[in-house]
This record gives sequence, C-alpha cells and structure tokens, in this order.
Amino acid sequence: MKTMRALAPIAQDLFDAMSARMEEPLRKVVVDFLECGEEGCAADFTVDWAIANNVSIPEKFWRELNEFYSTSRTSWSEDSLSQLMKVAHAA
Repeated sequence: MKTMRALAPIAQDLFDAMSARMEEPLRKVVVDFLECGEEGCAADFTVDWAIANNVSIPEKFWRELNEFYSTSRTSWSEDSLSQLMKVAHAA
C-alpha cells in the first residue's frame, strides 16, 4: 500500500491537469478509480487516453510517472512504463 500512496498525488494531479479535455464517460471512470484508491488504474487510463487522442501530458507528470514506474519492478509497472514511453510529453 505504501507504493500506491506514492502514486496517489501523481495520478490525481495528472487527472486534474488533463480532465477538462476528457470526454465525460472516461472522466467519471477515472474519478471513480481515484475515489476507490485505484491510482494505478487512474494513471493508466489517463495515459492511454492521451496516447489514443494524441494529447501531450505535462513533462512534470511524465517524469514523476517514469520515476515511479522505473523504481517498481512488477509486471504491472513494466506495462505502465511501456505505455508511458508511447505518450507525448511537453514541457
């Protein structure tokens, strides 16, 4: 659980920065993930949405997610890191 707590503020801040551009059904799904403590799913859905819609995520969040996933060696974090490498990021 300690690991997920470290992801919570990153996932919330990323969602806050990107949510205005998301369609309502997806926005609600991500909010539900955040409220249920499923920060990993919230971050993954947001990154996947950005890839699918060719939207850049802020450089700050890309770096924070990269650091988080790079230090966690699970199959989930490796999949998430792989997706993160596909998303455009802008300073």
